[in-house]
Amino acid sequence: MGLLQQNLTKFTRIYEQTNGFITDNMLVSWFGKSAVKRTELKDMTFTKRSAVVIVGVSGSGKTHLAREFIKVHPNFVLCSHDECYAKAMIDMRTRDEAQLDVRMTEYLERMIRSAVKHNNNVIFDGLFVSPVVRAALINTLRTMGFEIHVVYLTLEHLNRHLTDYSILKAIQTQAHRLHSLKHKNELSAQHIVTNRHNAVELFAEDNNLTVDQAIDMLASHPEVGKMALDNYQNAVNEVESHLVAQQESAKAFMLGTDYYYEL
Repeated sequence: MGLLQQNLTKFTRIYEQTNGFITDNMLVSWFGKSAVKRTELKDMTFTKRSAVVIVGVSGSGKTHLAREFIKVHPNFVLCSHDECYAKAMIDMRTRDEAQLDVRMTEYLERMIRSAVKHNNNVIFDGLFVSPVVRAALINTLRTMGFEIHVVYLTLEHLNRHLTDYSILKAIQTQAHRLHSLKHKNELSAQHIVTNRHNAVELFAEDNNLTVDQAIDMLASHPEVGKMALDNYQNAVNEVESHLVAQQESAKAFMLGTDYYYEL
């Protein structure tokens, strides 16, 4: 069992023993009394081996932010929770969530250890909404010698940018659906999953279009408009939900970090 999986097992057990609620005392027992340093994004510097963890609900723009970040920080490696999960599906050929989670965790840890070996920094993209998953990840990174930076996508940021993100996500979803339907007799379920991130390019190729033409075609589809609105509303509802409010008030979005930023 790898270090990340050990930490997941440990923090899940603690979390379950407290009926699923994170308290300040729990955070102190997990990570000690060191205070989180809160600084502005413009002042973000990386003088040590660094890990950036992006926190936000589904559809809040984590993937977009991570991909834009590595364009201007070439010494960072993108570690994608979703891509590791897709690899696990191909590797395991199963739909058993418990088995897939274990294999996904193995892939994620391999990426972290590869970054250490090649002296790279890391940025994480994925659904780290669960404080337990984030606690396990951050504890693993600290053990490996990383300085932790958490970027939290706030409700203000969500309202400012989510319309664009929702439309892009809906376009990608529709492109993926149409491409998968066209090739349903050619591709395994596992390979269809891995096509999600380049679905628009594949759809454009299917229809002899440029990517920009494909985006324009998909954006005008009524189903895309409905999905975009649903994506927006679901994300706002999740941010405003009682559970997320509890996590934020208990500093669960900043678990054990050295630096904390808001967007």
